[in-house]
Amino acid sequence: MPSRKIHRTLLAAALGLWSGVVARAQAPAVPDVLALTRQSQLVFEGTVVRVGEPNITAVRPAADLAVVRIDTILDGPHRLQEFTGHEVTVKLAGPAHPGERAVFFTRTWLYSESLGLVEAGRTAAGSTVRAQVAAARRRIADEEMQHRVDDASLVVAGRVVETRPAQGVERRRGEHEPLWREAVIEVDQVLKGSLDGRRAVVLYPTTSDLAWRNVPKLDVGWDGVWLLAPSPDRAGTYVVPTAWNLMPRESLATVQRMVTP
Repeated sequence: MPSRKIHRTLLAAALGLWSGVVARAQAPAVPDVLALTRQSQLVFEGTVVRVGEPNITAVRPAADLAVVRIDTILDGPHRLQEFTGHEVTVKLAGPAHPGERAVFFTRTWLYSESLGLVEAGRTAAGSTVRAQVAAARRRIADEEMQHRVDDASLVVAGRVVETRPAQGVERRRGEHEPLWREAVIEVDQVLKGSLDGRRAVVLYPTTSDLAWRNVPKLDVGWDGVWLLAPSPDRAGTYVVPTAWNLMPRESLATVQRMVTP
């Protein structure tokens, strides 16, 4: 008799364990907002208007397409803000139904008479996810800043006091010639690297060629924190690789923390 009682006890325990496994397997996965934000160019709260029929004539109807109204943009570039309140076509990552309201994590797909987006993921709308998206974007921005700080050979705080024709620089002839000028930065603090004296000479392009569109064209009075790289065109000079390598004075303390081991 004791053996039967033990058997029943073990069976009940096994069934309880199994039911717990099934319950966990059936529970919906909690979306990783940080990972989804990393994958996305546009994050918005929206309402599904219809499924299967896109609002872009060049796109054929399909079961994995939906027209979604963008109610509120939570994260995305300024140029896409104009789509707030508009209906867009979304290539879905999972099933959706008309009237569903959710936060959509998307990448741009195409521009036509409407906007086409590809969904990376989706989660329920609400203030909690709004805060999570904002926190995720801040973390991503901090990580990107840290990479720029790590890559810079010289990080200084200072102000441009002079611009002039670049001296001793051989012209790069060809389609993407930068047409260099040089700016002199009066440095008041060196955060990373070393500098002889208190001035840094920075080469900058004056061309309107698209190859150089993200490199800032400097002017007297520009002030901030500079994340500089050595210029390959003249020893002892530097370049600002992208516009994001010039940061406002308000970021000084943040950059200082990132430089300090």
